Amino acid sequence: HDGTILPGPRTDYNAWTLVDDEVLAGTKDGCDEDYLPIGDWGIARTCETCSFSRLSISSQAHGQTSQVFRDDGTYQPGPSTDFNAFDLTGEQGVTRASIVYGDKAVQIRDWRIRQVDSNHLSVTNENGNVSRIYRSDGNVYGNSGGFGGYIIDDLGKPTCAYLTSSF
Repeated sequence: HDGTILPGPRTDYNAWTLVDDEVLAGTKDGCDEDYLPIGDWGIARTCETCSFSRLSISSQAHGQTSQVFRDDGTYQPGPSTDFNAFDLTGEQGVTRASIVYGDKAVQIRDWRIRQVDSNHLSVTNENGNVSRIYRSDGNVYGNSGGFGGYIIDDLGKPTCAYLTSSF
């Protein structure tokens, strides 16, 4: 929660691992927000008045911003308290953004997080700049247009999955 970036590749803290037999469940309630809530975390388009569009990953529990992606293809690592996805009052806080789900993708206003192929996930601004590319082996890369989330303009039909008490 403190925003520290730990080097990869890693096998711990992986989204497919449940902690202490935790049950994953979900509803559509609260998902029409201006940010994407994931537990105590939020992913949001922040700072309407800034010269760069920013996508922020923040923790509500400690008020820390772990990562800020900029539309010029760069990123600002945390920890910090600016550009926080839960800041509803400050000029650097969350902005009005529609969230659209697609095939292996989510779009938050002018940002897409998309699985580009079976080995790559990208964080891309609509201008084509790729802020981060995450590879399935745990490596992380910077701006590379060949792996942008906007290579395919259409988000595609949303694909959803859910977990029940049986699975």
